[in-house]
Amino acid sequence: YKDSDKNKISSQISSKFIKLKIENELNYIEDLKKGFIKIISNKNNFKANYKFNKNYFSFKLFDRLNNPNFTYKGKIDFTPFHSNLEGKAYKIDMSNLLEPDSLFIQLLKTEIFNNKNLNVESNINIKKNLRYESFNNILLNFKIREGLIDIDNTKFGWNDLVDFKILDSLIYLNKNQLILDGKLVISVKNYDKIYKFLQISKKLRPVINNIELNFNYNFDQQIANFNDIKINNQTTENIKVLKNITLKRNKLQNKIYFKKILKKAIAAYAG
Repeated sequence: YKDSDKNKISSQISSKFIKLKIENELNYIEDLKKGFIKIISNKNNFKANYKFNKNYFSFKLFDRLNNPNFTYKGKIDFTPFHSNLEGKAYKIDMSNLLEPDSLFIQLLKTEIFNNKNLNVESNINIKKNLRYESFNNILLNFKIREGLIDIDNTKFGWNDLVDFKILDSLIYLNKNQLILDGKLVISVKNYDKIYKFLQISKKLRPVINNIELNFNYNFDQQIANFNDIKINNQTTENIKVLKNITLKRNKLQNKIYFKKILKKAIAAYAG
């Protein structure tokens, strides 16, 4: 709807397929146009202020009602095209981002970002993960360079006992399945506490300081595979339990499932 008296354009876009609704109000009286947008996706309700002209587009996204500590802002330059996006949140549910039917995953599957002229750099700092509280201090890096998508240098911790870092990653579509390949670098801070948490026999507690492995994750099937495992900089081939790991339906099931897998993996390494 165009209101010529107030120099405003109001619009609404709805999609049942990806459960998305967007309401927008744009003021076009000046060369630097300004707007306000509301985005409703599943149970999330975000709002954003934005402005743009022929040279750039900038925005600030927020959720003051449900998550007042969340902000996401960025600037996109048109000539040449480049964007830099950054955000921070004290708490966020990362599972909503990674679910097969999430808006983020569905957008990646459209291959809309696979453009060689598109360059995007984005990072989000997250203190705590709401669904899996043990994972904290998350730095999510997301980059698009010449049509290639990766999350290199993404970092997160587990109970202040282990630090994780993702390298050499690539997100791509294979037979309409969204895949993430990469290398996972793991720094162990306190293996004694980990063994106590896993309730592992004192006879099966090898010294582990660092782990490197390659991984493959299928977002649609929610299956992970780990291979080429190095422990303390030494290659090991006797840990076969880390193949075809399928995520479970809820947090408790996943916790029990992963605990069993880790105990089997450590027992296999210890011999």
